Amino acid sequence: MDAARRSAAVSNNEFAVPYGTAFLESPRRLPDRFVLEMPGYGLVRNPGGNIRRAMRIQIPEKVNYVLRTLREHGHEAFVVGGCVRDSLLNKTPSDWDITTSAYPEEVKACFPHTADTGIQHGTVSVIVEHEPVEVTTYRVDGTYSDGRHPDTVRFTRSLEEDLARRDFTINAMAYNEEVGLQDPCGGRTDLRKGRIRCVGAPEQRFSEDALRILRALRFASVLGFSIEQNTESAIYDLADRVRLVAVERINAEFSKLILGQRADLILTRYRGVLSRATGLRIPAVNDLDRLPFSVPVRLASIADADPKLLKYDNRTVRLVRDIRGALLALGDFSGGDKENSIDDAGGDKENSIDGAGGAGRAVPLYKKENRSGEGTEPARVQLRRLLRMFGEDAVRGALEIRGDDTALLERILTDGDCFSLRQLAVTGRDLGLPPGPKVGKRLNRLLDAVIEEELPNERELLLRRNAAWTNEG
Repeated sequence: MDAARRSAAVSNNEFAVPYGTAFLESPRRLPDRFVLEMPGYGLVRNPGGNIRRAMRIQIPEKVNYVLRTLREHGHEAFVVGGCVRDSLLNKTPSDWDITTSAYPEEVKACFPHTADTGIQHGTVSVIVEHEPVEVTTYRVDGTYSDGRHPDTVRFTRSLEEDLARRDFTINAMAYNEEVGLQDPCGGRTDLRKGRIRCVGAPEQRFSEDALRILRALRFASVLGFSIEQNTESAIYDLADRVRLVAVERINAEFSKLILGQRADLILTRYRGVLSRATGLRIPAVNDLDRLPFSVPVRLASIADADPKLLKYDNRTVRLVRDIRGALLALGDFSGGDKENSIDDAGGDKENSIDGAGGAGRAVPLYKKENRSGEGTEPARVQLRRLLRMFGEDAVRGALEIRGDDTALLERILTDGDCFSLRQLAVTGRDLGLPPGPKVGKRLNRLLDAVIEEELPNERELLLRRNAAWTNEG
């Protein structure tokens, strides 16, 4: 809404409150009568300063349909958890979860199309326009003998009992348009203070589900929050319990953590905890925040982290290895200065038939004093060698970790420089050689000549050079 329309709409005895203020500020700090400007809702008046009713979260229509239908059948229903947290932080939720006083069979009776997603834990998926909306009955969890999942659950009609079982206060808030925000655990205050705090006793929460330890660190990294003192103490005490959790779940949380805005701080401050929890050796790190949001690039920059320990997929493991190989070749990995050569850096052998002419060759590299490579043709040759050995993604990642200019790399790619056998203007069938290892060696020799600018990547000239080598025997 523009300033003129806002001024006309707000009366003299009212106070205009910017969007977001009412979400995180205490009601005591707001005037008795205020107007809240809400995207998609215009101006929402608040007679008497009732902050709960002035607050409006924009809920998708299919989710609102489920909420309305449950209420029309006499049940309580709220959106809950991360979608409420993200909405109060003015972020767009990635998904919407509903919690309700209706038991699973009662939920199913309200809708024509449902699926039993996790009915033993009270979750039913309501199918709306061919898409599922998850609805979970209020519940109280029993014991957690495996350190991850409750052995039993007990359904309840109490929203407060349901919220009291959740991990962190910022995830223990519920909302609907009828009664507003429900926050018995103080999540809104913790959001305003930028604080991660367990619901109830932290030792109990982390003993129930050890993955919550990594979730706390992940939220602190991603949201830029601190961790409340008692919660932090329990994290230090119980970090070893994370080993009870499936490696795939640890992988998922750690990946999100290293992409967070405060990953540097969290990895450094809690590196002992993370080493115990993940099995990785975590060094002190810095400058992660300037790197792209790429798990392989950030993993590669954490020098001692072995992605195989967390069962990363083969592509990620290979890319991390190749980025580190390119870093080693560039002379800036693990503090070493390898600016003159590389030996067995572990490059990708895809472009090298039978290993000929690929990784393991001495590669002179441009020096750190001239990181941009501007004005030096040898730098272009050297980058082509690296591209041949490690590939575009790995070389780009290595340059980004070093803080090098990537302009020369971009020109090589844009100009179509040849650095792989796939780009070579001839194939093995063009060489007139009998099948066998000599074909691969000859192709790699021709590729060497192109990369080193001894020959242009032109079919006729390459065939002429091949014929000369054949005649030489």
